[in-house]
Amino acid sequence: MNTCLWWKSIEVFPCNRSLRRTAPEGVTKTINPPSISRVNGWSLPLHSFQLIAWTAYIYMTVVGFGLFIPLLPFLWRNITYAVIGILFGFHFIVHITAITVDPADSNVRHKENYGGIMPILDRAKHKHVIQNQFCHLCEVTVGVKAKHCSACNKCIADFDHHCKWLNNCVGSRNYWYFFTSVASAVLGIIFLVLVLLYIFIQYFVNPEELRTDPQFKNYPENIWLAFLPLYAVPISSLVLLCLAVITLLLNFVSLLLLGHLLLFHLYLMFRQLSTFDYMTQGRQKQSTNLQIKISIPLKSTTTNLETEQADEQKKTFISHVSCAKRQRSSLSTAVSSSMCIGFNRDLSQACLSLTNTDSINKCHKTNDTPKIEKKTVVGKKEQTASSSEDSLNLEPVSSSEILPGPSKLNSLVLLYTTGITQEKTTAEKLSKAVQNQNSAPTTSEVNESPLNS
Repeated sequence: MNTCLWWKSIEVFPCNRSLRRTAPEGVTKTINPPSISRVNGWSLPLHSFQLIAWTAYIYMTVVGFGLFIPLLPFLWRNITYAVIGILFGFHFIVHITAITVDPADSNVRHKENYGGIMPILDRAKHKHVIQNQFCHLCEVTVGVKAKHCSACNKCIADFDHHCKWLNNCVGSRNYWYFFTSVASAVLGIIFLVLVLLYIFIQYFVNPEELRTDPQFKNYPENIWLAFLPLYAVPISSLVLLCLAVITLLLNFVSLLLLGHLLLFHLYLMFRQLSTFDYMTQGRQKQSTNLQIKISIPLKSTTTNLETEQADEQKKTFISHVSCAKRQRSSLSTAVSSSMCIGFNRDLSQACLSLTNTDSINKCHKTNDTPKIEKKTVVGKKEQTASSSEDSLNLEPVSSSEILPGPSKLNSLVLLYTTGITQEKTTAEKLSKAVQNQNSAPTTSEVNESPLNS
């Protein structure tokens, strides 16, 4: 476990980040021991990324100024020394400054016991570390954009992010040092890559362009010199090529990482956002998209169910309407046939043939309507006919009560038209039959006449 010494209390306190984290919501007590606040990027323990960054910087400085730049022609050599030297020197200064500056809030830095033991957040009393611009761990009032960093264990003024390469937080006090450090590193790497590409090309095309220094006259062509002009160290061609390849790969990797970081912060400047604000917006968008993805299947399922129910209700309604129409037409046909029976046998047989008893039975089975059988006598023979008593309210009619006189026929037609007003077509047919009956001289002639309608 990484440890740091707190000399005031002469005790060893763990500085691991996992032990400095505050407890989650709902937990009233934590087993984390008290921890101290980091002052800057030099506070122990140093991060491994910080060590890697310094190692890469020292390696590029040594091989760049000691091996590759001295191989350039005299004029280009001096210009490259000046340009890359300024960039590397400026990067060193701003990088050291970004690490050394304390980004804590001004009220935190002016505390009497700043750097002392920090208390543990009690979630039972405080839901968040900072509430109403008051930090319950630093126990001071902080700025609007201040955030309490769990790695540094203090409130950072205008918090942007915690940089592992600096081993320090980046806030308003050291943000521009951090940005210029990244920008100068990118420019320095670009110029160093151009130098390496030139050396590669000239080595295979015209190696004499790389041996312009006077000290090369004392060595053969397969021997190269490093750390010119102060201290010449002879190396082989293989070592020179291997170091060039390693340096070029390292520069490409560094350029990829630092170039992406530089473009990202340029984008944040254009949008006037901090890294923390950008990450917060990204999390909110992810949660919103997740809620939309969950709600869309539920809405589609509900819509499909409602559509299916509406289709079933529509089909049921259409079937009831069509069945009622068939029932009404069948009943009216049956009544008209029973009215025709008394005065013409051929006409009665034709009327009876129009009755569709199958459709009536089907409709009665579907709608469960009661059936009433009524008997009609035709020439001393009994026949059954189905009708709906509720819809027609008619009594059984026998052929003996219907006289061949025109008055009876007219009253019968009047009764039919009064009971069933919906079937206008059937009534017109019956009226034509009555007129033909009135024009006939006797009943026997009517019975023997052919069917006209």
